[in-house]
Amino acid sequence: MFDTEVVRASDSDGRLATYVFPIGDHHPYSGAPLHVHHQQDEWLYILAGEFVAEVGGKRMRLKPGDSLLMPMKVPHRWTVAQAAHCGAIHLYSPAGLMDMDWAPLARDADPANAEARKAEFEKHGLTLLGAPLSKEEIDNTP
Repeated sequence: MFDTEVVRASDSDGRLATYVFPIGDHHPYSGAPLHVHHQQDEWLYILAGEFVAEVGGKRMRLKPGDSLLMPMKVPHRWTVAQAAHCGAIHLYSPAGLMDMDWAPLARDADPANAEARKAEFEKHGLTLLGAPLSKEEIDNTP
């Protein structure tokens, strides 16, 4: 899901994992599906571009300098908005299993792989609840 891991669980005695979604060109309208962390809070800080996030059913547009806490046990999802040029920092506390290698299945949207994808999320201490935000949902978020 991320390109650069800055702080691994082993660096912080399991207290923190930090990843950078580096500033650059990424796929517009792509991001995390609706999911819930059972034991980690997730924090997102926008470095460049725009993202759209949904936390507990409330959707918002995030711009450079904005940050968002996605608390454990609250369903959430985030995505790159319309522009491809963007970047963000993600922090997970405690780190949990977020720095384990994610299988490519975690990003596979093929319905034939739905059960394997759900199992991949469970392996990392999350529950996959639904799809990523749609293009229409992203475009209609003020």
